[in-house]
Amino acid sequence: MARESKYADDDEIMETVHRKRRQVFDLCKYVFALAFSNLGLLVISIFVAFIGAEMYIAIELPVEEERYKLKRIAAEDIETTNRYLADSFWHLIHHPDVEKRLSREKFLERADSDIHRQSEAVVTAILEHNYDGQVEGWTYDWTLPNALLFTGSIMTTIGYGHISPKTFTGQLVTIPYTLLGFPLLTMFLGNIGNHMATTLRLCYSRLMCRWCRTRRLISERVPGQSVRKSRKVVDDIIGEEDYMPTDEIEIPIILLITNLVAFLAFGAVLFTQWEGWAKLDSAYFCFITATTIGFGDMVPTKSFLAFEESLYGKFQMVLCIAYCSFGLAFLAMDISLIQENIALKTERMKRKLGLGNSRVIQLDSVSVRERMYRDDDGNFKIMNDDVTEETVEIEKETEEVDETAEAPPEQDANLMDLEEESQDQEEVKEDEDIKEVGNAAAHDDDDSDDSDDDDDGDDDDSDDSDDDDDD
Repeated sequence: MARESKYADDDEIMETVHRKRRQVFDLCKYVFALAFSNLGLLVISIFVAFIGAEMYIAIELPVEEERYKLKRIAAEDIETTNRYLADSFWHLIHHPDVEKRLSREKFLERADSDIHRQSEAVVTAILEHNYDGQVEGWTYDWTLPNALLFTGSIMTTIGYGHISPKTFTGQLVTIPYTLLGFPLLTMFLGNIGNHMATTLRLCYSRLMCRWCRTRRLISERVPGQSVRKSRKVVDDIIGEEDYMPTDEIEIPIILLITNLVAFLAFGAVLFTQWEGWAKLDSAYFCFITATTIGFGDMVPTKSFLAFEESLYGKFQMVLCIAYCSFGLAFLAMDISLIQENIALKTERMKRKLGLGNSRVIQLDSVSVRERMYRDDDGNFKIMNDDVTEETVEIEKETEEVDETAEAPPEQDANLMDLEEESQDQEEVKEDEDIKEVGNAAAHDDDDSDDSDDDDDGDDDDSDDSDDDDDD
């Protein structure tokens, strides 16, 4: 007994513990979720831009050093030729031997020919070796700020064209780099554009439309109801308001155009201070950049020059990149809302003018039964037992018909099932009515036969009574 009680106590103490096994792909799911969030896409885009800048510097900078050497050689040749021409002209004019001196006509001809060849050499040096009139000195294209501006123009597809890869390797690397960087930044800017549109709708709904909602609630208040117990604007669920819902509200076009003008004006003031451009030129640059046209005639290079010198220079570069990048999302959002607003107003105008589309609705089949008649025996029969099926077309004028919108397949299947059930119920009801009418007619015939029999019986009884009286 003691041993059994001991085992019973052990059973009571022991409990079943379920250990949750850690799945293998939990960490991968978490990493992918973090990477494709807005913060993750931003960090990845910045990382790709910096890595791309360093990659292009490593590829293109050695070639640029070679170009600098060629420029110095070309500059030294030009300087040597200039000195030779000066000495030669002096010698030809002031030669000790009078017979070897050149006449005025020959000197001008010789000088014109030599100067023309020298000018061609200078132009060639400028075009091929960036000759600037000096032997020493070179403005490097592939610095970190310029490379960042280059990678940013690739990822945003602006393509300023201020610098470009000269080597075959750099040109080849540009293809996969664009295929990687462009979708990343596009996903991020797309999410930012959606958040911008939601925020703009929310601000307009909660600020501009608040007075309209308040007046509506006051007009719907029950007489004698206190203000504290009445419904207020703060009680509405954002996006599901009964009046002027946030999710369906239309932002006026004039407000959207005002936002666009304000955005361009802010950029114009910014780049006027940093780049030294005129305000109209700065506004033109902002619009060309935001629409990704990017002619390349104006490039914000000065905003990147002080990146490595001071903290303010870094701030300039970050703000310039942010303005150019977020400007793409802002302009796309603004134009999309304007387009949506114009489409809605056009539909309303079509509805008022009666320009709605017409649609022909075709029913698959309609069952048609023939009329019934009575035969010689008094029974109801159908003139033609065969049920004819006809196709019926009904033209229905509709004011608002979206030709591209179609009902989901599941909804179409449910409608078909409901129509078939209703047709079956109607057929069953018609059959029941026919049977009831037939039964009623047969019952009437039986009643008439019974009454005739009763009349015959009464006649027989009257005859018998007459016979008795005679007796």
